[in-house]
Amino acid sequence: MAPTRRYALTNGVILLMALLAATHRIPFTRGFEPIAVPYLAALLSLPWLFVSRRIVWRLALFVLSFASSAALLLWCLSPNSDMANVSSSIVALAVAFFFLYKFLVPYPRMKSAAGAQILCVTYAAAMWTFLQYKGITAHFISTSRFEFDALLLFWPSFIAAGIWALSRCSGWRRTLLLCLVIAVLQPAIGFADMARIWHVPWANGASFICVLLGLGLAIFVLLDYRVEHAQIANRVP
Repeated sequence: MAPTRRYALTNGVILLMALLAATHRIPFTRGFEPIAVPYLAALLSLPWLFVSRRIVWRLALFVLSFASSAALLLWCLSPNSDMANVSSSIVALAVAFFFLYKFLVPYPRMKSAAGAQILCVTYAAAMWTFLQYKGITAHFISTSRFEFDALLLFWPSFIAAGIWALSRCSGWRRTLLLCLVIAVLQPAIGFADMARIWHVPWANGASFICVLLGLGLAIFVLLDYRVEHAQIANRVP
């Protein structure tokens, strides 16, 4: 099996395990942290297992990356952390991993998938810090009707990144991209509620970006279908 496909399947298994372990736990809350921190650290560290190095070096790099990422995430998500320091640390971590994988991962499709995961981890950590700073996480805990917003703000981005990784190495490319469209649109609901209920000024813009991205992907899928259909028609005698 090709390394890119192994990476995509491993990523999917980790996502499924995290979803099952997080059942009845509300994202962005303290009870969710024991699931989220190992999951986010594993996503950042997973590509090390597929670099062009000996297995001993790959395992050592994975363990070192996992431990350092988990420690930094625990500090970032602590209630007493400073938002400015946390934001700069999250960005620095994302940039560092991006350039490391850019030069050390030899497979372009895996680079693309790993880049998507880095963006998701950066988004989740930054969003968690912001919601905690604004006190919105307390509403997630105290009122069950806001649990749906927490789920939509956390999981769909990782589901989308997992689908993107699978689409890079699967023959079900169009079907997976349609699922990707649905996943990308989901956070728009959570962002809309952030603007309506908690009056976050930039949330409407984030919701609009999600919708715009989903529509763009839908148009791409339709154009891809038309191109493939035309190629098949041209091959028919």
